[in-house]
Amino acid sequence: MSEMLESSFEFIKAGLSAFAIPIMLARKLREFSRDIKEAQLRKFQAVGLNESSAAHLVTLNRALQSKPLKSFADRTFQLVAPETLKVVQHTMKLSDVSSQQLTQEKVSTALSDLKIAVQKSQKFLAVQEQKKMSKDLGLILGRKGYTVRSKTVSSSKGILIKAKKKELVVAAKVLPTGVLSLDFAGFENGKCHEERKLVMESLEALGYQLNIRKQVAHNRRAGGEIVREIEREFSRADENWRRNIACSARRIRT
Repeated sequence: MSEMLESSFEFIKAGLSAFAIPIMLARKLREFSRDIKEAQLRKFQAVGLNESSAAHLVTLNRALQSKPLKSFADRTFQLVAPETLKVVQHTMKLSDVSSQQLTQEKVSTALSDLKIAVQKSQKFLAVQEQKKMSKDLGLILGRKGYTVRSKTVSSSKGILIKAKKKELVVAAKVLPTGVLSLDFAGFENGKCHEERKLVMESLEALGYQLNIRKQVAHNRRAGGEIVREIEREFSRADENWRRNIACSARRIRT
């Protein structure tokens, strides 16, 4: 019996990736937190601020302004309220700020707003990378002679791809969490291994870094769970399409 595989990968596109940002941001926060001097903490206290939240706002702003995160920061700061930008600027220049201009409530609100903006910006970038991966994978399979269909199901189930070439099927699921799952049906004599290797090499040639998370040998020529899931979703979509066509035809006749 030939071994049929269902594989799951973590993917990262070369360059600044949505999934590398939290790690990079945490590293920068630790780096800049060490630079906060006792004298600066006393300035926060002098204008009635909690030094912990004020220092966090300062270090988060400095981390975002660092060179590797500059493009990410540009999108992030577009999502915050104008008042947040003022508070950030005031917190960075305490010597020119009075206690009336900068209150603890303002600092806490600005810090919360900036954190939410970071999360939204990271999520947006993750979805863009998910769409790009799906498009690139579809183009790769199309060049290999497959007829490719894709469907966005939901934010959790992600984008489903069904590629068919005669009796061969490559099923893929791309999640916004940076996970790509592949499943194969119709292959024999270990040919699915060769096809998976070629697909991976093509993705890596486009700058993707792929780390295997899980690999399951289901030994079913009809495919594994991902093939079944995608067959169900596309069958449902085809049935809905047929119903819509039938309804349109009835309306035209009447």
